This record gives sequence, structure tokens and C-alpha cells, in this order.
Amino acid sequence: MPGVGAARRRTWIVSGLVALAVVASSVTWLVVSRAEDREERLAANQRQLARACAGLLPTERRT
Repeated sequence: MPGVGAARRRTWIVSGLVALAVVASSVTWLVVSRAEDREERLAANQRQLARACAGLLPTERRT
């Protein structure tokens, strides 16, 4: 049966492509998730720095 070998090859190709798509989407989700977390941390750090430096910088001194 020459058709069986071709069908098995096709099955491996399809399953490999599906696995590749799952891995690619997982990596993409992870990168986007980490980028959002980093942006949130950066904004929180900037707010904390602004509160910590409030009134301490020469341009903000009140006399």
C-alpha cells in the first residue's frame, strides 16, 4: 500500500505544524504578558520616585 506512507508523512507534518503553532502562540503570549508587567512596574516606580522626591528638587522647593 503506497498510500499509507504518504498519509503517515502528512500526519506528521500536520501534527508538527500544530505543535509549532501552539509553541509560537505560547511564546508570544509570554512576551506580551511580561512587557505589560514591566510597563506597570515602571509606572509604579515613577510614581514612587515622584512621591519620594516631592519638594526635594530645586525646581519644586517652596520658600
